Amino acid sequence: MKPSEVILKIKRDIEKDVAAYASSSEFELVASNALIDFIKRVKRGFLPSLSKINPLESEAYIKLRERNRSKLGDKGKPKTSNATATGQMLNAMVYKMKPRGFTLFVDGTARTAELSGASPKLNNAEVAKYYSEKRAIFDFSEPELKRIIRNVKEDLLKIIRRSK
Repeated sequence: MKPSEVILKIKRDIEKDVAAYASSSEFELVASNALIDFIKRVKRGFLPSLSKINPLESEAYIKLRERNRSKLGDKGKPKTSNATATGQMLNAMVYKMKPRGFTLFVDGTARTAELSGASPKLNNAEVAKYYSEKRAIFDFSEPELKRIIRNVKEDLLKIIRRSK
């Protein structure tokens, strides 16, 4: 076999391994961990740039959050925006596997009662759309991207070593 043929064969084998990896449980674990990391960052009140999420402006809403402090979650504070007033939007976040990657999104599931006790008028995806117009949280931070890349790289190196 000529050296160029050997290289082409190795390239085809690696491409097959990468395609198989994209639908593997290992890659699904990377997606699941990316979702967990994303939610943790938002609950801590940070944007993808790692600056703080814009503060809440409505005094009435801050007072509502103060009255319902126990519902804000372990990281929630009445004056701090961290997308956890009821937790429903972040709890509705899911990942979807694609042929060459994954995406995170807010599922359009129905919401239960709002923080005020009122019946919801929007589903979770609609709340996410509104929220993203006010606060751009829906992107990965640099450390999150680096973690995803590191995990994928480690997995692919394992696959390549196994195929030798």
